[in-house]
Amino acid sequence: MKLEADNLNVGVTDDTVAIEPGYIDFLRSQGYRITDFTEPHTIQSESTEGKGYLVGKVHTHIYPWGDPRLDVAEHGCIIPVCSCWQFRQQSADVSDGQRPNQSGVCDHIKKAYKEYRAANDNEQATL
Repeated sequence: MKLEADNLNVGVTDDTVAIEPGYIDFLRSQGYRITDFTEPHTIQSESTEGKGYLVGKVHTHIYPWGDPRLDVAEHGCIIPVCSCWQFRQQSADVSDGQRPNQSGVCDHIKKAYKEYRAANDNEQATL
């Protein structure tokens, strides 16, 4: 499987390679500190054979660093992110006043993490 590269950031240092969904770089550009990227998974695309996406959980805060409302101990959040366009279209636009934890989730995130599958099941109406 090959990862779709449109929304991926790749960084190389002397001894490591870092690959992360592009939304993380957007958060950094808006003043958000990323304290961790955990539980990474590659998820196969259902529409294109051999193509996949990177999903993971970003540890950050609901306000950017330096914002007077930020209480580091109280305002931490963990948000799921994906390198697909579906997620990017649903992600919170923090440059427009939204908070990172207001992002939607894509199908790849639902496949990777059972808590988001369960939340989706709870939102469906019963017959």
